[in-house]
Amino acid sequence: AEPLQRQVYEDSLRILGKDHPQTLRSLNNLAVLLEHKGDLAAAETLQRQAYEDSRRILGKDHIETLNRLNNLAVLLERKGDHAAAGPLQRQAYEDCLRVLGKDHPQTLNCLNNLAVLLERKGDYAAAEPLQRQAYEDSLRILGKDHIDTLSRLHNLTVLLQNKGDHDAAEPLLRQAHEDSRRILGGDHPQTLRLLDSLAALLCNSGRHLAAEPLQRQAYEGRQRVLGDHHSDTLHSLNNYAGVILANHGPEKAGPLFQQALDERRRHLGAEHPDTLHSLHDMAKLMRKKGDTARAEELFRQAWQARERVLGADHPRTLASLHDLAEMLEEEARHAEARELFLRAMDSARRVFAEDHPTRVDYQSHLDRIEKALKSKPNP
Repeated sequence: AEPLQRQVYEDSLRILGKDHPQTLRSLNNLAVLLEHKGDLAAAETLQRQAYEDSRRILGKDHIETLNRLNNLAVLLERKGDHAAAGPLQRQAYEDCLRVLGKDHPQTLNCLNNLAVLLERKGDYAAAEPLQRQAYEDSLRILGKDHIDTLSRLHNLTVLLQNKGDHDAAEPLLRQAHEDSRRILGGDHPQTLRLLDSLAALLCNSGRHLAAEPLQRQAYEGRQRVLGDHHSDTLHSLNNYAGVILANHGPEKAGPLFQQALDERRRHLGAEHPDTLHSLHDMAKLMRKKGDTARAEELFRQAWQARERVLGADHPRTLASLHDLAEMLEEEARHAEARELFLRAMDSARRVFAEDHPTRVDYQSHLDRIEKALKSKPNP
């Protein structure tokens, strides 16, 4: 598909000129195709050009300009550049709301994307009402069998899972997967995305044996449909490694985790959030194998990189900090562990409510560490 789309763009450029609306459409379509292939760096260059040329030629309020602004924001979010994506995504939503109205499909799309961005930044409180609104408006306007409605239902279940509410997420996720398989077919990317999420939910709730065949099916389906190096395929590969670790141990899981990490570094970059997720998982693998020195090194790398890329208060940053501190506590390095858990608690107070399981867990660790420190004889 890429050579054909590139030929369409080059022909439009040659025959119609770079400022013709059809040339702009061809450029946008080529950027979207490259993004779907996982070539995010090349896609960003073209998407920026498509948006800036549309703004100059068609005007900032033209529907195609609004669409390209949204595409650029989504692409930046996929690259992990939340700081750049956030203002653009909010601008895209507010401009669509003003120009097109709240019930226009493009407005719903921008609202959904804003909610997803907030969720991936870890701002669940801000994301949830927007995600519910995007789903409910899609249900009302587009109908329950529309692909966008299915996608927004899935996004809502992801948010609920990340909040720790698996009981609320599971029936919605099963419904979305069954509807998607019925409407779009088993090999549609949206159906595979839902299957992957269902397997992850089963893992997160301790049902690893039930998750394994679903996760393998999701990984092999994405390999077949999207290719080995697509970011979604690598996501499923890393998830599959996690299931294998739970069910069959670190020796079988290790090569899969390493493959996911290597491929993500190669195709997404060393500091992409997905790559850092794989790095954190490799640290957990080393810890499980008993190689605590290597685990500590990797946990520190993952924590420091996540703090740099995602921010100190992001839930994934806190996960790396927690796992490092917990390992130090297990090694009776109580003073070091206490320092890290206090740092984590400081962030958690800004992110989570007082009774959130994360804060309860941190406080439990701090109480045990304080007790251990007090029981140590003075030197």
